[in-house]
Amino acid sequence: MPANKEYHTVSGTELLDILNEQDWKSIIPRLHYYSLNKLQHFPQLHGRFNVNNLATYFADEAIKQLWTEERAWNNVYYADVFQFLKGAVDSLRSNFLRSKEVVATEPLPDDEIFDFKCDAENPESTLIARDLDEHIKKLFSDDVKAFEVFDGLRHGIKPRDIAGEMNVPVKTVYNAIKRIERKLFLIRKDLIN
Repeated sequence: MPANKEYHTVSGTELLDILNEQDWKSIIPRLHYYSLNKLQHFPQLHGRFNVNNLATYFADEAIKQLWTEERAWNNVYYADVFQFLKGAVDSLRSNFLRSKEVVATEPLPDDEIFDFKCDAENPESTLIARDLDEHIKKLFSDDVKAFEVFDGLRHGIKPRDIAGEMNVPVKTVYNAIKRIERKLFLIRKDLIN
């Protein structure tokens, strides 16, 4: 976490007030879709588990852990409830997959790479977002570990916590970050040309 940002855990009445103001009719289906979309990239699961049920479980468990304060929400780090819940789903999924010794056969895509916002009314904006997503997928296609680190960083997870979730030394994460920086340099160069 950047040194200039405070650490503030939302809890008690403050948490309940914020959660009661959320549009759960929108958040819940979006979180279920996000969870399912990520699990589609683990074909080994399909013969062993009901992937739809698993995706729903991760999303619902993330919401439950937020409401019961089982998972602390630092709203300085994750200003938005939905972003926090996505990070919680990623953590739950990662822990489950590691316990079952399941790995991705390809890097996991993310529809919100760099949180690029596209305007649904503007076809050009949608094409740019898709182009950016394709560049990212290609750049990380040969380095799944770096993509996992990239995904964690993008969701505001600290390198030390990423190392813990991936069960690797922190040095491995920092080495991946160097590779990520080189790859991001390439994508910026490609986009400029």
